[in-house]
Amino acid sequence: MENLPPNVMVQIFSYLEVKDKCRVAGVCKSWRELVVEKKLWKNVNFFPCRVDLATHWRALRRYFTDGLRTLHLRGFVFTSNETARCLTDAILKDIRRRCPNIVELHVDEANLTSVDSGHLPPTLLALVLNRCITRPGWFQAGVAKGRLDRLRILNLKRSKEICDGDLEDLAFLRNVGKLECLNIAYCHRVARRGFRSLAELINLWELDVSGTNIEDQDFDVITNKLRKLSVVKFEEVCKSWRKLVDEKRFWKNVNFFPSRVELPTLWRALRRNFTDGLLTLRLRGFVYTSNETARCLTDAILKDICQRCPNIVELHIDEADLSGIDSGNLPPTLKVLVLHRCITTPGWFYAGVARGRLDRLRTLNLRRSKNICDEDLEDLTFLPKGDNLKRLKIAYCHSVTRRGFRSLAKLITLEELDISGTNIEDQEFKFICKNLKKELRFTKRKSVKR
Repeated sequence: MENLPPNVMVQIFSYLEVKDKCRVAGVCKSWRELVVEKKLWKNVNFFPCRVDLATHWRALRRYFTDGLRTLHLRGFVFTSNETARCLTDAILKDIRRRCPNIVELHVDEANLTSVDSGHLPPTLLALVLNRCITRPGWFQAGVAKGRLDRLRILNLKRSKEICDGDLEDLAFLRNVGKLECLNIAYCHRVARRGFRSLAELINLWELDVSGTNIEDQDFDVITNKLRKLSVVKFEEVCKSWRKLVDEKRFWKNVNFFPSRVELPTLWRALRRNFTDGLLTLRLRGFVYTSNETARCLTDAILKDICQRCPNIVELHIDEADLSGIDSGNLPPTLKVLVLHRCITTPGWFYAGVARGRLDRLRTLNLRRSKNICDEDLEDLTFLPKGDNLKRLKIAYCHSVTRRGFRSLAKLITLEELDISGTNIEDQEFKFICKNLKKELRFTKRKSVKR
């Protein structure tokens, strides 16, 4: 260990939990100097081990700097030591002074009745108070002093004493605030007055009211005034609401893009709510995230969609690994297929073309998808003579070469082609224009080789 470079040591220390980092600091002077690096204290998570005030104070004064972005704390509520505290006004003031760049604060199972929200850091973008105990009007000081003006995500799930007054205080955020996501699930003290005050949060697009006492009239008031509201979670409210959720008109256009969903979630939605009324489906995978092995689509799901949703016409998939998916299971009714930043295999479209799954396709968007090659474009030329493909986007598909570009000349119905960022040359470009009799619109050719 002594012969390792300092940067390698810091990288090793970054995998340790907070308590282990503190122990490492006591080994020797050189290790103590490495542990103080800002990189190691960017995201601090005290959730696995509950810490009392004394421990929190020591960590705050030794290690917390302007490099801190995220802080997770866990209190002592629901334990045998309920009187112990993990947060005070003095600690909040010190965090605000030492950590001017903190953007997320997560507090779980803590008693915050004696804490003043007016001392919260004004830079917070996300505030999570899960299963905490507050007092009525707890947010009033924070709103009055502008501590929550930048807040975008507020999670109060299962917190006690959250009432109408708290939601009314949030409605007085400066310029109605930037609040986009609000979770008040299982806050049973919220009544009609509190729910109706949510209609003032005009930037809200996600709302979770699961397990609350919200009524149909209040829900109508909220949805009529909040035009940006697109995600509402209330399935567990009551049986009558569950019946309303199952109506086909609510599942005509399904958009999972804001929140990535794994297979179990998609299966539940598919079997409970997907019907012949579904026309558009948007999915977002886990490529380019820390959970790259997770999947959002399988052949079994595609087959079930074909069976349950015979009228689907648009399928949008972003950032998904489709290398294990058979295009022969795509719904044959598709008119628009978007595979944006996805990962496929060479010849991925062969099965779909052979089984007639793409016969009705009018728009195909493969922008920035990996492994799209000459073979895929050649397979598209074997669509039936009367095919409807009018728009094709292969921007930044760097694996396409001369053979693939020349095969596009056989798509006689093509009206629009996006070849931005590809390796097309002037000869292929002229060849395509010469063989397609229709006037072809080329878009975004700034980065094309001339």
